[in-house]
Amino acid sequence: MNDVIDNPADCELKDFLGGTRFGSNEELKKTVNTWLNELAAEEYNTGILKLVNRYDKCLNDTAVTYNSVMFINKDDDKDEKDDDKDEKDDDKDEKDDDKDEKDDDKDEKDDDKDEKDDDKDEKDDDKDEKDDDKDEKDDDKDEKDDDKDEKDDDKDEKDDDKDEKDDDKDEKGDDKDEKDDDKDEKDDDKTRKTMKKDDDKDEKDDNKDDKEKDDDKDEKDDDKDEKDDDKDEKRR
Repeated sequence: MNDVIDNPADCELKDFLGGTRFGSNEELKKTVNTWLNELAAEEYNTGILKLVNRYDKCLNDTAVTYNSVMFINKDDDKDEKDDDKDEKDDDKDEKDDDKDEKDDDKDEKDDDKDEKDDDKDEKDDDKDEKDDDKDEKDDDKDEKDDDKDEKDDDKDEKDDDKDEKDDDKDEKGDDKDEKDDDKDEKDDDKTRKTMKKDDDKDEKDDNKDDKEKDDDKDEKDDDKDEKDDDKDEKRR
């Protein structure tokens, strides 16, 4: 850094960097880039180009480019890191290829399984269709049975109505028979009472006749006794 500085920009950069300690070349590069980007391009273009060349030795012989101000040793580190990254990417790609191959195998198995499932679904659909046909026939049969049951119910209802009417008729007949029995019973009572009255009357009449006969007999006996008395009296 003892070279003669002709460009004013060199002095400005020296003043800018003077007394400053950097922990790494990367930090120095970043600081220089920032400073360079702040300069007017047209005014300092020539001085900047000279500055880059003059400060090669100050930056430990590290090559700095005008466009990127990147150090060669950092490029090597970057290339090494890029190589490591590429190697890792290759390993990752290989693993991805293995994974893809396994996925392809799995997809193939899944396709086989799907095909079998499709065959099974097709058979199930055929079975469902047959079941639907059977259900439809069963429904038709059930509908006919329902119609027959409905007709039987109507017939039973009519029979029940007829039986109910017959029951009403029988009930009325029973009521009439009951009334007739009551009337016959009353007639029997009346007949019994009449017969009893007739029997009582006949008995009274018989008693009366017997009494009259007894009275006549008594009268005749009295007459006979009187005659006998008269006769006895004449005899005396």
